Amino acid sequence: RIFDRRIADDGWSNNMINLLVTLSKKAKDPEPEKLNVTVNNEPNIVEDVPVRTIASNAINCCRGVAFSAIGNLFWKSEKLANELATSLDDAINDPHPAVNYSASELLLPMYNYNRKLAHEKFLALCNKDLRMSCISGNHYFFNDGFTEESLFRQQYLNLTLRMKCSPFDEVKKEAGRQIAARWFFYDLFSEEIPTITEWASPLKSGATSVVSQFLTESRYNTTITKLLPLYEVLANDDDKLILEKIGRSVS
Repeated sequence: RIFDRRIADDGWSNNMINLLVTLSKKAKDPEPEKLNVTVNNEPNIVEDVPVRTIASNAINCCRGVAFSAIGNLFWKSEKLANELATSLDDAINDPHPAVNYSASELLLPMYNYNRKLAHEKFLALCNKDLRMSCISGNHYFFNDGFTEESLFRQQYLNLTLRMKCSPFDEVKKEAGRQIAARWFFYDLFSEEIPTITEWASPLKSGATSVVSQFLTESRYNTTITKLLPLYEVLANDDDKLILEKIGRSVS
């Protein structure tokens, strides 16, 4: 944690930075198949825990904190980010999901320096474990990845459709957000929108957050009528939380 707090300060030797990289790869914590932190009596099974538990473990394990410190070096300069770029692969390829989640600390600064590489690595991370589609800062990748100019649009389309079928509610909710938003902006997922009445509640919840946001932002006034089919379905849903969220957007 001293590394994490102070490694970006001036005066650290290359030997100390090399030690940090070694810790990120070889520290024994976290142990395979074990969690340092569990939430609400969840089972101690890494494959079955939700994103919030993985995030809590990422900041409470040695390799995860080491990668967070390396992320601080990425933010310090593009030169350091390039010199330590293999750490991004190390974080993604680590066998523990909590450490994989820590890749977000390196992906975000890399997105500023080398967007193509950042997209490639984010997609690799998500395709390894769909829970990683909910990492901190994920909206930068989805927003840019779905643009008409993006080299990665088809890969993000495929990823979102996989997320829609995830067993994790958080991932499904993110898929619902992406489907609704990308349909609104680019007419993508047009085959999914007519089936919204059949969607699972987490998918509808994600779509609801998008509809609610856009209804309250004046910059979408000229195109907001496009959302009416979604609004009508969600406003008549049986889920009280969805109804409350939709209701607040037009109150």
